[in-house]
Amino acid sequence: MKNLKSKLSCGEDKITNIMLKNLSDKFKLVLLHLCKTTINSLVIPELWKRVIVKMIPKKNDGKKDPKNYRPISITSCIARLCERFILSDINDHLKKNNIIIKQQSGFRSFRQTKDNIFAICQRNLEAFNLRKKNCVIFLTYRRLLIKSGKMDYCLIWIIEVHSNLFADDLASSCASNKPSVIEQAMNIFLNKLEKWLHKWRLDMNPKKCQYIVFGKGTKNPVHLKLKLFQDFIPKVNSIKFLGITLDFQMNFNECINEIISKFNGRLNILKILSNKSWCLNNDTLKCIYFSLIRSIIEYNSIIYPLISESNKKRLRAIQYNALRISFRKPIKTKNEELLQLSHATKLDDRIEHLNKRYFINCLKYNNELIKDIIRKFKNWYTTNRECKYKTILCHYKRIFE
Repeated sequence: MKNLKSKLSCGEDKITNIMLKNLSDKFKLVLLHLCKTTINSLVIPELWKRVIVKMIPKKNDGKKDPKNYRPISITSCIARLCERFILSDINDHLKKNNIIIKQQSGFRSFRQTKDNIFAICQRNLEAFNLRKKNCVIFLTYRRLLIKSGKMDYCLIWIIEVHSNLFADDLASSCASNKPSVIEQAMNIFLNKLEKWLHKWRLDMNPKKCQYIVFGKGTKNPVHLKLKLFQDFIPKVNSIKFLGITLDFQMNFNECINEIISKFNGRLNILKILSNKSWCLNNDTLKCIYFSLIRSIIEYNSIIYPLISESNKKRLRAIQYNALRISFRKPIKTKNEELLQLSHATKLDDRIEHLNKRYFINCLKYNNELIKDIIRKFKNWYTTNRECKYKTILCHYKRIFE
């Protein structure tokens, strides 16, 4: 009960999470007995079944079309608390019996979006070194019932679909130097996926699904005929996956341009807040800098070793410019003085620390997906010491040696 979020909306009963957290110990026991009785008797109170549906518009879509809205169901806070008890038992059962596949990173302890981003980037570059192309299909569900921020059917397809997953973001890949082999393997996968979707009464929109063929060089571009429900899946040269834009050559120029575009908007906010009329001290301005600017770079830290030196210089320039604005310093102020004033580390050192800590935690908390990729990399690296295209693990191989 301590972990309940105080700001979540309440259902028709008007009972909020703050009320539940402030209950006396005796009443908490009564509430626990109510939840246990409901679970054991399989009888759900009528008020718990009622929901308030809010329509949330999707990003970058027209608001006049009802299809561009996502329904969010707000249920009773007590019902959600009861669901937590059930979810805890289900999670324990799934962990003990090793049912959840290792590729699923959503809604799991010690897992994050970085797992799937790293997995795709690492596999792409490994394919480049083997002179192969890696085709990745990014699949989108047509309709999913969202309930309190999570989706129904979540546990069903987490168990059965074997691909790179983060919640409802699904990607499947196949690498080969022959396009015909990739096309055949992908169509077999899509046929199996159709049967699974039909079984669980789910649906995907082939026109919103996309595939990209990662490979170096622009000669002889690969075009595949991939079908889902009799419709061809369109090909793209870049795609946004879990907040990071991936281009087919893995140079991340488009991704860096998007990051800098975000920075420019946030720098204007920083300029306003750093004005003396706001009377903010240095500690407050430092916190604003870390939350507005540094947080974006740190989220993209896993791809930092792969980007070019020119793009790294652009990111460093943005960092120092943001620090000058935050602490109202002139343009000629030295970078070392700005770092000392803000007690911040250099961007390269900070990202190096974050990535090393990430891989150490993956080993510590038994992240099966990452451990499997590391094991395959070590086996490959023992016979292939020279990599034409350095992968992420090439930069951190000392951790595993």
